[in-house]
Amino acid sequence: MAENAFQKQSAPPAGSKTKLKKPLSDKDLEEYKSEADNRGIVYMSHVPPMMKANKVRALLTKQGAEILRIYLAPEDSIKAIRRKENGGKRGKRFTEGWIEFADRKQAKHLAGLLNGQNIGGKRFSKHHYDLWNLKFLKKFKWEHLTEELAYQKAVREQKLAVELRGAKRERDFYLARVDQAHAVDAMEERNAKKRAGAGEGTEVDETSTKKKRKMLRNFQQRDAIPDPSAPDADTLDMDVLANVFSRGE
Repeated sequence: MAENAFQKQSAPPAGSKTKLKKPLSDKDLEEYKSEADNRGIVYMSHVPPMMKANKVRALLTKQGAEILRIYLAPEDSIKAIRRKENGGKRGKRFTEGWIEFADRKQAKHLAGLLNGQNIGGKRFSKHHYDLWNLKFLKKFKWEHLTEELAYQKAVREQKLAVELRGAKRERDFYLARVDQAHAVDAMEERNAKKRAGAGEGTEVDETSTKKKRKMLRNFQQRDAIPDPSAPDADTLDMDVLANVFSRGE
């Protein structure tokens, strides 16, 4: 019963055709590995304004190169917004790029040949006077680029999560203060209504409390008694003391 249930769940729906991929043979794996090892990566340190990946591919293909993959890093969103606000072009821009060639020797040759040269094309084209900024990356593979991009994405997500937690704490603190202020206002309104409903009695109570407060505040401090042992202290004469005691007798 369990086997039949498993077969029913794993069975494809009626009318659909599923193609099973055959595993690669050892020969195919060796060919793929040799092709992957023969690939080369060229780094483009500066992408001219408004140049996209299809334009880069077309320009390099004219040189006889076989391009496999191209990745152009987009401009920072904050910088793009500032550029557009300051009157810059509204098109999408890229800052740097990586180009994968099928042949690493060809990639190294073209990087050394085109680096620092005019991109060319038609004389009045927008990229005619721009320069190539290419560098061949030795022992660098496309997998390294994807790992770096994944790491940068994880770092950005972590920073965003930290910023969101900080914003949430600020929001909760602000809402707590607002609730506290509303509670204080409500208490003051209730006290005001109570005083208004009490009428004159409250006025009498207020005047009595004011008098008590005034009476409590009218304290006078006595002068301090001088120290008799001090050299500057006033002392009685011995003759005066003798006359006082003799009269008593």
